[in-house]
Amino acid sequence: MSERRSLAFATLYEVMPDVDRLLAGYRSGGNWTLGQVCNHLARVLVFTIEGSPEHGPHVLEERARLIMTRRLLSSGVMAEGLDVPGSPLPGPGLDDRVEAQSLRQAIDRFLRHPGPFAAHPLLGAFQLDQVHRFQCVHCAHHLSHIQLA
Repeated sequence: MSERRSLAFATLYEVMPDVDRLLAGYRSGGNWTLGQVCNHLARVLVFTIEGSPEHGPHVLEERARLIMTRRLLSSGVMAEGLDVPGSPLPGPGLDDRVEAQSLRQAIDRFLRHPGPFAAHPLLGAFQLDQVHRFQCVHCAHHLSHIQLA
């Protein structure tokens, strides 16, 4: 199991100050660099606005989807190693600062977007407050693997 920080974001406005602190010096406790994490998070935010070009929704059986969504949104914890169809996986060699700037732009775009939002490939459609909560949990999940140096 990877080394993790205890991390939670109440709003997406809290994400970039954390990323900026990490840019000053970090070590990865997981499999991805800070640039790879930022790339993934930015792409998921954009996919939530535009929809994923790779795959349409692959929604779980309704009862399982509702249970999984309720648990994720109430606990603020994502399951480890969850394979989400169409999830954008980052490549190697990404520049941390460039990807952090892309994440900053994606967060800004997401926060200005009035909706509607595309359905999550696994969890389906979210209500407005739920899609914001999901993005906060998703950002905290991935950034928790990056440790301050």
